[in-house]
Amino acid sequence: MPAVAHDLKAMGFSLVSRANNHARDFGLEGMRETGRWLDEAGIVHAGAGETHGAARGPQYLETGAGRVALVSLASTFRPTTESLPAAGAAPGRAGISALHLSTVVNVPPRAAAALAQAQCVLTTKNCGPSPQQGELFGRKFRPAAGYSYEYGMDSADLAEIYRSIRSAQENADFVIVSIHAHQCSIHCDDDAVPFGAANFLKQLAHEAIDSGADLFVVTGNHNLGPIEIYESPTRGYRPIFYGLGNFFWSDIQELLPHDLVQSNRALLAKAWRDPAKATDYDLTAPLNQASFAHAFTFQTVLATCRFDGNQLSQVELHPIELGYGSVLSESGIPRLATDTVTVDSIFRQIVDQTAQFGLPRLNITYAKGLAVIRP
Repeated sequence: MPAVAHDLKAMGFSLVSRANNHARDFGLEGMRETGRWLDEAGIVHAGAGETHGAARGPQYLETGAGRVALVSLASTFRPTTESLPAAGAAPGRAGISALHLSTVVNVPPRAAAALAQAQCVLTTKNCGPSPQQGELFGRKFRPAAGYSYEYGMDSADLAEIYRSIRSAQENADFVIVSIHAHQCSIHCDDDAVPFGAANFLKQLAHEAIDSGADLFVVTGNHNLGPIEIYESPTRGYRPIFYGLGNFFWSDIQELLPHDLVQSNRALLAKAWRDPAKATDYDLTAPLNQASFAHAFTFQTVLATCRFDGNQLSQVELHPIELGYGSVLSESGIPRLATDTVTVDSIFRQIVDQTAQFGLPRLNITYAKGLAVIRP
């Protein structure tokens, strides 16, 4: 809605990332209107554009302390929503800055053998005694010690992304890189636990910082993720946030696109005796119950990164909760968490996710409901 952009500006938001899987839910017209209203509100935005170069390139916010650049991209996006460059006589396409991925599912050897047997029966391929990799129903698999997802990044996309980051560093005092990624490597199919980040993000974040980024942020998964203080060989310590969860949340969604309603007809039929009478909220209620019925969906942190000159000195984490279980007029609104149980849960989730992601242990201290991380 047009008023949202002005509300965000009034709240203090001046710079936003637009590359995500909902950027073109209402088509090219919706994407353009979003940009227009952000411009009118005076909010700088990156990650979507009329041309491929505009979507890829950094955008700049002028502040009293210096110029801040934002490079925005997404690895989770709907088909045909990514921007394209012109190719010969074919025109380019407006859209978002996308990072294309290839996916392989690692499965235990016994499961890999069963999948290979099914592939052999159905396609007469992969009929050898010990398959190293197969493909079934459009998904590649290979035997491994455990069950996980692995992703390969498109090299051409990476080259363009790193070039945009280098350009941003040449023209700004501080560079932020943001990626919208729903991908996950382990514990990805268990709704009872927070989603973990995908392993490819480590390489992407490190190389982005080595290319010139001062801060790397992952959005997409609806829960807090790991934090890393990466020591770049050439640039020193820089913070990486592999998931900051939700800062706002809405239990009520209105103006739902038709394709969302159509794709959830089975859920409506299961939830309501007469699905034809269901309102927008009658759909969002069972959708929320199916995927977002956890306190961790309503927990996040407000991170303040402090630099001493050109080097990170500390990261302050202020615990935020969004009113899990509150009445609908209050649910989803961020407020500082004050009770000990909630504060401990928020910080413990970050520490646990960091350990599970195989990152170095954080140098973290706690005092009066505040967490401080130092290199």
